[in-house]
Amino acid sequence: TDVQSYWVDVTLNPHTANLNLVMSKNRRQVRFVGAKLAGSYLEEHYDCGILGSQHFSSGKHYWEVDVTKKTDWILGVCCNSVDSTYCFNQFTNNRNVYSRYQPQSG
Repeated sequence: TDVQSYWVDVTLNPHTANLNLVMSKNRRQVRFVGAKLAGSYLEEHYDCGILGSQHFSSGKHYWEVDVTKKTDWILGVCCNSVDSTYCFNQFTNNRNVYSRYQPQSG
C-alpha cells in the first residue's frame, strides 16, 4: 500500500534500556523481566522504558509493532525534549509524549 512507502526500520537503543528489560541481539524485541526490591516485586512503579535508535525531525514514517499474544504493552512516540529516563504514567499528561497502552492484567 501507499503507507508502506514510508517504511523505516526501527531498532531499540540499548543505552536507554532499564535494567528491568532484556533486549534481543537484533535490537528489535524487548521483554520485561520484573523489578525486585528487598526480595519483593514492585507492582505499581517500575521503569520499563526504552527508546528507539532512530530520530525523526520531519516527514512521514511508517513502522509496525507486533504485540500479538502480549497482555501488557505500552507504545509511545516522544519529542527530543523528553528525558531518556521518562517513565510512563497513565494518569498524567505529558505534552511531549503520545502513547497507547494495553494493561490487561492490571
